[in-house]
Parts: sequence; structure tokens; C-alpha cells
Amino acid sequence: MSSFAPIPEWDKAVSAIFDSKSVLLLAHVTPDADALGSALGLGLALQGMGKEVQVTVGEVGFTTPESLSFLPGTELIRMPEELNQADLVISCDVSSDSRLGSAKS
Repeated sequence: MSSFAPIPEWDKAVSAIFDSKSVLLLAHVTPDADALGSALGLGLALQGMGKEVQVTVGEVGFTTPESLSFLPGTELIRMPEELNQADLVISCDVSSDSRLGSAKS
């Protein structure tokens, strides 16, 4: 059985989201549907809250695979070299920082 973070930790995360104006979402390199879908879905939700949102997979020259092009929000995807400074960075479906590619820096 897995455990959830204590409530104060969730409160800090929620506060960080509400307090930010711009958010960078990181999905892992060579993203599959759950990585890209979770980043784009969260990105659209944050955009609906009025946040400036960028999504990257940390791969120079990344293009959305045709099999995932149906996902809403692909217009949020940016190349690592195109990223603007963000108030908050959130990783989505990333098991290790080695999977962040060039977005790690």
C-alpha cells in the first residue's frame, strides 16, 4: 500500500501553484502517451487558471509523434532552447532526473 505525502506538503505544493504566474512542465525524453498526456493535461488546467505554461521534453528537435498528435495542448510544447524563465517547475511522469534530457539544466 502506498502512502501519500503529509497534508502540509500538499498544501505547500498547492500554494506554489497558486502563487506562480508562469509554470514550466517537464516530461521525460522520448515521451510516451502518459508522460506527454499528463504534462499537457496539467498544462491546460494551469492555463485555465490564468498561468503562462510551457511544456518541454528536454529533446532538441522534438516533434510530437503522429500517434500522439491528437492530444489537446500540443501548442504548449517548446524546445529547450526556446524556454522562458518560469516561476515554478513541475516534472510529470519523470522517474529520474537523467530522464529530463537537456531540460535538466
